[in-house]
Order: sequence, then structure tokens, then C-alpha cells
Amino acid sequence: VGKVVATAKGGAFNTYDRDLIASFAGFIRQRVVDFNKEWRALASSFRPDDVARLLQSDDYTHAYLSPREAEVAIVYMDISGFTRISEQILRTPAHVAAFVEKWSERAVDLVWKHGGVFDKMVGDCIIALFGPPFYDTSPEERLSAAIRCAKDIRAMTDRIPEEDEFALLRGSGVGVATGVNLAPLFVGQFGPNANFTGFSSGMNNTARLQGCATRGQILVMEDAAKRLAPGRYTFGPVGSMQVKNVKDPLRFLPLEEPSEPT
Repeated sequence: VGKVVATAKGGAFNTYDRDLIASFAGFIRQRVVDFNKEWRALASSFRPDDVARLLQSDDYTHAYLSPREAEVAIVYMDISGFTRISEQILRTPAHVAAFVEKWSERAVDLVWKHGGVFDKMVGDCIIALFGPPFYDTSPEERLSAAIRCAKDIRAMTDRIPEEDEFALLRGSGVGVATGVNLAPLFVGQFGPNANFTGFSSGMNNTARLQGCATRGQILVMEDAAKRLAPGRYTFGPVGSMQVKNVKDPLRFLPLEEPSEPT
């Protein structure tokens, strides 16, 4: 952390000096402990640059993390055929754990690279939010970042079997199925553990949308896709599917290549 050097004008510290220095040292020590604790807690959801920016504010919890309604881009991304791959190809718990650990670590790094927030991992499904905690970009830019992130995670997943560590996956057809949406959320820290997440029907529908996707597909909700600038992405024909507990069928567009021209 660094050093603080104290000297006494008279050549030696008196009792009052020593007590004052001890109190000051204790305060600094505790502040370092608290700072590291806050950093570790925030770093489970936010990229390092955002953690540093949050901690620059004395009231960052109220200013940026307290629950509020905002328009957020949402990504749900699930490993396709995970049960089959686990049981028939990876087989041992150690192999399954190594694959999930490596895949999820890289996926979260890509979420952060594109400016997203890691919401949580449910089984083999990663959930990410784009917009929080600072909302510096427009909703359309948040959606575009979510799509770029989804593409990069898909590409990363497709390359994993090329590595010697995961040679068992060669020819397995490992891939990801993805749902992307842009929707109003009530988003912030919730619950006894202050988890950063969001709630709304849009969040639930994104989970359902992900379930409609097949391996390698990135499905974008139709209403969200309409918000993007014309020509920025290439989509296939509109699809629809009736899903459980949702009144109207979901309408979505599959992302196709080429997309987002340079």
C-alpha cells in the first residue's frame, strides 16, 4: 500500500504522540481492510474500471447501485446440450468442472470487455446486463454492446475444443444458445447479500427467448431489434414462439452474418 514516516521535533515521541500515531495507523489499517472488502464485493459483478469509478464516490451505493427503473440490454447465454456433453463426453465431475470454470471465466471477461455487468450464473447459463451502473450510453448502444458480447462469447465457445485441455470436446458440437433483449428493468442491489440484478417481465421474457434458441443462434427480441440503426446488423426472418406463462407469443429475429459493418 505504501509507507507513512513520522518524526518528532524533539527527537523522541512522547506518550501522546505514540497514542496519536497508533490511532492513525489503526484507522488507515481498517480503511485498507474495508476498501479491499468493498473492492472484492463489487468485483464479482463489475469490471475493474467500473469498480474503481464506483469507489471514487463516497456514496456510490445510493448514487449508482440503489434499485431504480432503467432501460437495460439483457443477455442470457446457455451452453447447448450441456447435460449430454457432461454425461456422454466429459463424463467425470473433474472434467465437467474444468470446462465450466474455464468457459464461465472467459465469458465474464468478455461481458466486462464490452462494458456489461455480470448478473449471475444459473447452472451453465450466464446472465449479463448492459447499461448499469452508470448509464453513460444510449439504450441502442447498450443493445449493440450486448449483441457484440454475445457474438464474442459464441466465437470463444466454438474455439474451446481446439485447446489440448478440452480435446474431448472435439466433434461434440459444443456451442451456446443466446437470447438478447432491451427492456425496462427495476435494477440494482437486492436481497440480504446485496446482489446486483434486475426484475421485470422483460427479464423473464429474455430467459424464455434464450430457451427458443438453438446451438449457435443469437435471437434478438423483435421490438429491441427495431431500435437498432438500419443496416447495422443483418437478421433473418421474424420468428415467433408461444412460451410458458407468457400471454402472447415471443417475436424475435435471428442474428445473421455479416453484421455490424466496420
